[in-house]
Amino acid sequence: MHNDELPHEVILAIQRVLELHDGDVERDPFDDLTLSTAFSPISVLNDLFPDETSLVYLDAVSTRLAETQRELQTEINVLQGELRRSQDPERMQLIQEMISDLLGQMSRIREKATESEAVVRNITKDIQVLDTAKKNLILSMTTLKRLQMLVNALTQLEELVREKKYSEVAQTLAAVKQIAVTFKSYTAVQRVAQVWKRIQEIQGELRNQIDADFDAFILQDTSKAIKAPQITDACLVVDVLGTDFRTHLIDRYVALELKEYRRIFRATDEAGQLDNLSRRFAWFRRMLQTHEIEQGRVFPAEWKVGWCLLAKFVDITRYVMGDEDGYRVEADVCAHSDDLTMLLAKAGASLTVKTLLDNLQITTEFEGSLSKKWATNFQVILDTVAGTHAVPSKPISAAFEHHMSIFVDAQDKVLADMLAPHRKSKRKVPPPRPSLDASSSNAGSAEEEPPMLVLPSSTDLFYFYAQSLEQCAKLSRGQALFDLCTLHKKWLRIYAGELSSFELTT
Repeated sequence: MHNDELPHEVILAIQRVLELHDGDVERDPFDDLTLSTAFSPISVLNDLFPDETSLVYLDAVSTRLAETQRELQTEINVLQGELRRSQDPERMQLIQEMISDLLGQMSRIREKATESEAVVRNITKDIQVLDTAKKNLILSMTTLKRLQMLVNALTQLEELVREKKYSEVAQTLAAVKQIAVTFKSYTAVQRVAQVWKRIQEIQGELRNQIDADFDAFILQDTSKAIKAPQITDACLVVDVLGTDFRTHLIDRYVALELKEYRRIFRATDEAGQLDNLSRRFAWFRRMLQTHEIEQGRVFPAEWKVGWCLLAKFVDITRYVMGDEDGYRVEADVCAHSDDLTMLLAKAGASLTVKTLLDNLQITTEFEGSLSKKWATNFQVILDTVAGTHAVPSKPISAAFEHHMSIFVDAQDKVLADMLAPHRKSKRKVPPPRPSLDASSSNAGSAEEEPPMLVLPSSTDLFYFYAQSLEQCAKLSRGQALFDLCTLHKKWLRIYAGELSSFELTT
């Protein structure tokens, strides 16, 4: 039979007996009771008998409740029995004994493990000692082999130095220095200290020998036949000896090459005067050409000896001892320097604008030609050489910078003379001319517009401005150019102010 064919009361009774809902287990009112929940008999009875008609099932409910009571009592009895057994003193003692036995077994296992570790350590102790001895033996053999190689190379190096076979000396010395680095921490050992000291002595002997050979080659000493290929090979040794020695040789060579320059262009001689500045540059060009054809070919390109010659020539020509920026050069250079700064200062008030600009133009052309020759900015050349000598430098043209006020003052006088006719009286100025741009733009327009008027004096003024700015920018882009712009601004303000008070003739 289907559920919908039975009376509602019968379905409800069956659900209560079988503890079923429509597809779910019926909730027992006693299931919600806990120790923290107050028992309410009225609520339970309301759940069991929701209405009066349900009282007909009183017997069934009573039977079910009695059965539930028996089941609960049985469960309580079982739990009480288990509780009594678990709280039995003998059982608790047994558990404690089992725990003690377990802890004892763990302790014995730990002791056995420690004993096993000690046994293994004793077994491998000899192996570890042998392994350490093997490593030390290998290291000692390697060190002794390197020491033997170093001693042999040192002996070979001494022989090569005596024979002046610089090409082979460079290779052998590089190998000796590379091997010697590994013995730096063993210098406390007497034998190693002796070898280390001998290496330093050989390098010192090499420096003295190469220094003498360079002097003989540069000075063309006939008593010592030093050929160019030998000096070329010696340069390889110099690179191995270090940058300090290379710098020393370059400075020595540069000083010898420029010694004649200091002698010729003395401040007391005619050649050293300011009007012979071009002769200085011509002399340096000839010297540089001779250097590149003859002695300069023995130097490696990366030494940039030509740049060093130029930098020293610049320092001698442009006196920097006591310069405003605090730069300094070597004392031997300053003692013989017939410098441009001193010549300009000596000229004083007699220095004319023409002399100043002519010499400055000659100087900038000289600097530009060398910059073009090496395809490198002139200041970059000086900075590169200064980086190796730790002496900052400036171009020769910088010596003129402090005297460019003469040029600016001359421009001030020219502008004053140019505008003087327009400032003498309040007379009428000449009639303005129509602007060419305005005439061409108005030619095609339908409606006539007033033409733009340009004063002849303004044309002359701005043309002069353009010329003077262009001339100054070619010679100096420092304070002089700024002062000239300030001067132009001053006169432009004066010109505009006075024009505003003039009457234009019609």
